[in-house]
Amino acid sequence: MKQNFITVRLFDRELTIKTEEPPEKIEKIVNFVNEYLEHIKKQKLFRDRVSINLLALLNIALEYEEMKEKYQNINGRVAYLVRLIDNFLEKDTCGVRD
Repeated sequence: MKQNFITVRLFDRELTIKTEEPPEKIEKIVNFVNEYLEHIKKQKLFRDRVSINLLALLNIALEYEEMKEKYQNINGRVAYLVRLIDNFLEKDTCGVRD
């Protein structure tokens, strides 16, 4: 895939990033991060950028970890259901073969 250099603005700072992702996807992520940073900034918990960025990073990582656990839980349930269906079909084929 072709790599692009895209200039973005994060929290009033301009960065040029190298990516294979489409510009629209990067823009969507940048908007999400900027909104998240502004939300934390408005809470006035911290004034310096480093603390605001670190708090945002921790919050996003926590949300990511929670979503990952939910996905793994759902994935495990689906695998269990598939095994149940397979076991049922193996036991009760009604004489029908693939």
